[in-house]
Amino acid sequence: MIKLSQVELYYEHLPSALQGFRILHMGDLHTRKYGKKEALTRKVIEQGADLLFFSGDFCFQMGISNPLVKTADLHSHDIGFGWKGFHLPPDVEMATEVAQKMFEGITFPYGMFSVQGNHDPEEILPVLAELKFNILRNYAIQVPAPQGTKMNIFGVHCYDRDPIDIPKTLSYLDPDLFTLGSCHYPEMAEPLAMAGVDLNLAGHTHGGQVCLPGGKTVMTHSLTGKKYASGLSRVGNGVTYTTRGIGYSMLPIRTFCSSEIVEFTLRKGGPDQTRFAEKKILN
Repeated sequence: MIKLSQVELYYEHLPSALQGFRILHMGDLHTRKYGKKEALTRKVIEQGADLLFFSGDFCFQMGISNPLVKTADLHSHDIGFGWKGFHLPPDVEMATEVAQKMFEGITFPYGMFSVQGNHDPEEILPVLAELKFNILRNYAIQVPAPQGTKMNIFGVHCYDRDPIDIPKTLSYLDPDLFTLGSCHYPEMAEPLAMAGVDLNLAGHTHGGQVCLPGGKTVMTHSLTGKKYASGLSRVGNGVTYTTRGIGYSMLPIRTFCSSEIVEFTLRKGGPDQTRFAEKKILN
C-alpha cells in the first residue's frame, strides 16, 4: 500500500506568487524491481505538480548492522563483513532500470531536484542527471517561480554523514526568498530551521518501518532517535517533513507504517491553519 499525504502548509510571509504552489516529495525508493509499488508511484508522478523533490535513496542495499555500533559510526559504503556488520554493494543496476521507467518522459514546470541518500553511490547520479534531475550537493540555487519571482532550492549532500556541510550550503541562499530543499537525514532539522529554511524535506527513517499500532515508532537510524521520525515537525519558523518513504530496508515488511508520497500545497496564512489529509493510491 502507498498513501498520498496531502498537506496544506501555511506561512504568514509566503509571497503571493507562491500561493497554491504544489510540491511533490518522494524518498527512500530502495527499489528491487519495477513492480506494483513502482507503477503506483509512476501514476502519482504523472498526475503532476509544480516541482518534484526526491530526498534520497533510490538504491536498495542489503546489509545487517551490528546493533552495538552507534548510528553515527554506521556507513553504507562499508562493504563486506566487519565489526560494524555485513553489507553488500548497492544495487545500482536495478535502481537505474527502475528510475528510467519511472521518470521517462516526465517533466515538472519548475524542475525536478534530488539529494544523494546514504545508499546512493556516485554511479547513480549520472543516470538521474540524464532524467533531468538537478542534484544539489551542499549547494543552493535560485530558480524561477510563478509571476517572475524566484525561490531558493537547496540540497545538503548526504552520502553517509561525512560530507555534510550546512554552512556551505546555506551560503548560497538569497535571504529575501522563500527557501525549500532537502537534507536526507532529519536530524539536521534544527540547524536548517535556525538558518531560516522554510521547508526542509527529509527521509531516511522509513517512519520506523516496523511500528506499533497507531504508527508509534520503535526505532530509527537517526541521530535524533524517534524525534523527527516521520511527518510534520515545526522547528522555529520553519517546517521539516520526514517522509515514511516508498521502499524498505532489509525485508519487504512494513507494520503500521505504510509507504508514503507527500504533496504539499503552499498557502498564505497562520501556521495553525495547516491541513492534512491522507488517501490510498489505487490502481
